[in-house]
Amino acid sequence: MAEEAGDNPDIRSLHVITAQGNKVAADLVIMAVGMQPRKGLAFAVGLNVGKLGVSINEHLQTYDPEIYAVGDMTENADLVTNRPASGALAGPASRQGVWLQTTSVAGTFMTIASTGISVHTAKTLTFNIEWVTIHPPSHAAYYPGSWLMTWRVVFDREIGLVLGAQVTGIEGVDERIDALATCIQAAMTMHDLEHLELSLTPRYSSTKGPVNVAGFAGGNVVDGDKRILHSEDLASLTDDWELVDVRSEEDFFGVHLRGAINVPLEHLHGSAKALIVQAKCILLYCEVGYRGYLAYRILSQMGWDVYNLDGGYKSVVEGGVHLPHDKATRRIHECTKISGGELNSRIR
Repeated sequence: MAEEAGDNPDIRSLHVITAQGNKVAADLVIMAVGMQPRKGLAFAVGLNVGKLGVSINEHLQTYDPEIYAVGDMTENADLVTNRPASGALAGPASRQGVWLQTTSVAGTFMTIASTGISVHTAKTLTFNIEWVTIHPPSHAAYYPGSWLMTWRVVFDREIGLVLGAQVTGIEGVDERIDALATCIQAAMTMHDLEHLELSLTPRYSSTKGPVNVAGFAGGNVVDGDKRILHSEDLASLTDDWELVDVRSEEDFFGVHLRGAINVPLEHLHGSAKALIVQAKCILLYCEVGYRGYLAYRILSQMGWDVYNLDGGYKSVVEGGVHLPHDKATRRIHECTKISGGELNSRIR
């Protein structure tokens, strides 16, 4: 830092203050501090992270071949020494970006968008907030090339005022997040989303588009027509709860939450009383939440104390929920593994 020396304000003495509080005088101070990438996210998702950055191969792929990394946050093998070297140089970073854009992987990148407040921010506020998770197709599922998206829409529980949204997907994310940003600016509610008349043709959207579906899901919660729990609530469930998987037997035996019983939706009317006998509360789930909602309506009208798992089993897997492996809770994954590629496969 600089400070005045003596009575002459034009003469300044430059010095460095050490960690011990000592002052070291200098005529010139060079701050050669370097840089380090922020590697927390890469650690969290299980990528290989070296001292210099995220490890990549010659194709810019990380440990997960579906995740690519370029530029300042990477390390790869030096051409001469074959030792890990930093990628924090403008020239290589620029070329990596251009190469990645023009290779065969172009066109299948995931888009991540957010507007308003996120779920993470909402949890820190004192508002009476809620959020819903949906997994709609990017356009009509019967039209070729449709991809599943994941939406989380945050709203006020009492009046349904839209407060924020997060959307991920391969197609159709940008225009949908723009629509939701406009809804927030216009102080619209989840019920307003239900009635929005947006563009409709199978190539671009479904009869009930994603914005409308988000409105239906949130409006049901606001009106009290549906009670939900989120995937992060699973670890706190006690033995008073019964976990019911309403998917098909084939889906259930492929992978499910430990402790769940399987009552396929089409058998629910005839099997509910025989299979669900001791539970004080019932948590229903399916793959993405829709069949769980239908089952919720059936059982709630039969007098059961029932909840639906928001976003279904897909939200547990994609949300990275880590549940405790102990006897206090049965809500942990079975060992059967489904790859992310299968979960995000195209809708045929």
